[in-house]
Amino acid sequence: MNLDWLLGFIEGEGCFTHSSGKYIQPLFIIGIHSRDKEALVKIKDFVGIGYVIESKKGNMSYYQVHSKSGCMKIIKLLENKQFILPSRKERFERWKKIVLDNPSIFTRDNNIREKVINVLKKHPEGIWINELARESKVNISSLYYNLKKKMAQEVEVFEIKKASTKKGKPVMVYYKLKL
Repeated sequence: MNLDWLLGFIEGEGCFTHSSGKYIQPLFIIGIHSRDKEALVKIKDFVGIGYVIESKKGNMSYYQVHSKSGCMKIIKLLENKQFILPSRKERFERWKKIVLDNPSIFTRDNNIREKVINVLKKHPEGIWINELARESKVNISSLYYNLKKKMAQEVEVFEIKKASTKKGKPVMVYYKLKL
């Protein structure tokens, strides 16, 4: 196996996509019939990242990459390669831009506490959650979870603006450090 073979396989069966919900999660996928699953295992071994899964019905197998390091490795592998299909190259470039322009999409619990505390120290009077997410570069879902579950002893809710949402959560929450 070599990189040109992989590129051909990606152009035929690959997909550069992302989830779109409360935050963006890039995803690289190659999907083929399960009888050819071994090709995906070889791709995984060649690239050195990702994982291979089977569909619930068992007729399709997928090679998937969605970690930050994995997406960056896919970008490095394909960045200067000559795609045959212009539409596939265009999709790759859009996906690459999503990965590179949104560093907070990969944020997990690692540095959230430290980032949030640093921003809250700059705003002793308090800050709205959407501004806190933007300044700390943490997606709002992770931020809300951490503030509510993991940082409740350090951070207090100062003011809530209620609004009707599908999940019943307040739209605007004002947080500040407990003194």
